[in-house]
Amino acid sequence: MKLTMGVDPGFTGAVAVYNPIENEVEVFDIPIYEIDKKRHVDAYTLARKIDNLKSIIGAATLEQPGSMPNQGVASTFRFGHTCGMLHGILAANFIPVTLVRPNVWKTYFKIGADKDAARRLASSLWPKQSSLFARVKDDGRAEAALLSLYAHKKRLV
Repeated sequence: MKLTMGVDPGFTGAVAVYNPIENEVEVFDIPIYEIDKKRHVDAYTLARKIDNLKSIIGAATLEQPGSMPNQGVASTFRFGHTCGMLHGILAANFIPVTLVRPNVWKTYFKIGADKDAARRLASSLWPKQSSLFARVKDDGRAEAALLSLYAHKKRLV
C-alpha cells in the first residue's frame, strides 16, 4: 500500500507522510541553514529525505503557492523558489504531485486560516503524536500532516 505525503512549503514548513493502516503520521521540518543571517532551504538534505521515502509514497499534496497581502517582492520570490524546489524534488523522485490552495484543504477540514486550529485538529486526529504539534511554531507540521490526510481522503494515491 502506498502512503500519501503532504508538504507545507516555506522556511517554517514541513513534510508529512500519512499511514492510514496505523493512523499515524511521520513529520519532519523543512531543513534550513543560515548564511549571513538569511535562511535558505537545504535542498540536498530535503532531497535525500524524500529520496529515502519515495518507495512508500503514492502521491504528494503540495500547498499551492500564492502571494500574500503586504508581502514584499523579495519574500514572494523566495517563497516561490522554495515551492518550485519542493515540486522539482518530488517530480525527480517520480512522486505525483497535486497542488491545492490553502482555502480548499482548510475548508475541507473546517479550520479556516487560524494556524492554531490546524495544530488543535492535528493533535486531536493523532493524539499519540500530539507532541509533534505542541509548540506554536509547529503549525507547519500540523498543516503538512493535514495535507497528507487530505491526499488520502481525496484518494490522490
